[in-house]
Amino acid sequence: MLNTRAQLDEDRNITALVPRQSLEVHETVAECMIYANCWVARKIQEAFPHHALLRRHPPPRQELFSQLVNTAKARGFTIDTRTNKALADSLDRAVAPQDPLVNRLLRMMATQAMSQAVYFSTGSHPEDQFYHYGLALDRYTHFTSPIRRYADIVVHRLLTAALAIEKGAELVKAQCSNKDMEELAEHINSRNRAAQQAQSSSVGVFQCLFFKERDPQQDPRCVSDAIIYSIRDNGVLVFIPEYGVKAPVYMKNKDCQVVSVGSDGSCEWQSGTIQRFSDHISTTSNCGSAIFRLFDHITVRISVISNNFHANTLNLEVISNKPHLSAAPQQSYSHNRNQVVQEVVRLAEEAQEKAAQKPKFSKEEREFRQSRTPNLYSLMEEVRELALMDLDTISQICATTA
Repeated sequence: MLNTRAQLDEDRNITALVPRQSLEVHETVAECMIYANCWVARKIQEAFPHHALLRRHPPPRQELFSQLVNTAKARGFTIDTRTNKALADSLDRAVAPQDPLVNRLLRMMATQAMSQAVYFSTGSHPEDQFYHYGLALDRYTHFTSPIRRYADIVVHRLLTAALAIEKGAELVKAQCSNKDMEELAEHINSRNRAAQQAQSSSVGVFQCLFFKERDPQQDPRCVSDAIIYSIRDNGVLVFIPEYGVKAPVYMKNKDCQVVSVGSDGSCEWQSGTIQRFSDHISTTSNCGSAIFRLFDHITVRISVISNNFHANTLNLEVISNKPHLSAAPQQSYSHNRNQVVQEVVRLAEEAQEKAAQKPKFSKEEREFRQSRTPNLYSLMEEVRELALMDLDTISQICATTA
């Protein structure tokens, strides 16, 4: 599942599910953070060549890219996976102007095919294994988010010690050994995997809570547009951009009935057969044959399956082989995104003007170099909040503050 935020009203009821939307400013900040992490990694590895905490990303096995390559080929794109540079360049070229979701899905599949990056001690691996495949860097660590990862705190301590050594200070306390650092790295990796699983489960819980109290036959929010990104023996896997949901849609049920498509695109269950191909799946019934291809947009109905012994799960049922009429056009999103960027720039300019009018520093600013709001941190937090809002809410904010 993708990173999705649940919006709550004053009574703590879930009013909307909003997938995270990246803005240009997020990419800029990420580049700065990666650059800082890289140089910190080099610094602590030079100072502590046998017990520095770094993060490596092993190259993925080529066979894991087979689904990505075959899926892209079905759309007419060629994905080169020989190196990370070739992969990035081919993904940049795999763009369908009429459907931006195609490139987004291909990038998601590329990420899923890769192995997970892990923390390690520099004394436990040769230097040629320090490489970070995803970022194409020879050294990398996590330094920029100490409030979220314990690894960052360890790196901060190593960097502080490295800078002290550079200034000629003697270490009062011996640093931990390679064995201790490797054990610490394994523990951090284990906790990191557990946190990711908890995040994924949390998203699933809120998605089920959002749809559980809604009537799938009457509530229009239970009907959405979905795009097919993988073919299975008895159905397809789809991605719902409106809610950030990835889930299966079955074309054959337990009663051996298959999805039949009428002349108007509506779907119903009938007796028949199903056949899978590399780039599509077909069903045959008394009403004829129906074909569902990779990257086709279909309309699905979302409901919740409740179970007394297991967690609730989402159930997706295809109701039309045509795109959902209420699917928001990509152009509208791009326009609103530009409005958000312009609004943040305006707020930043106003903050600078106010700062220029107040030359006197507060006690916090003098003693701790801590600025009052609005500052860069508060502006970035506002950008994050705006990026997670639905487009209608963003439009209202922009119109109000214009």
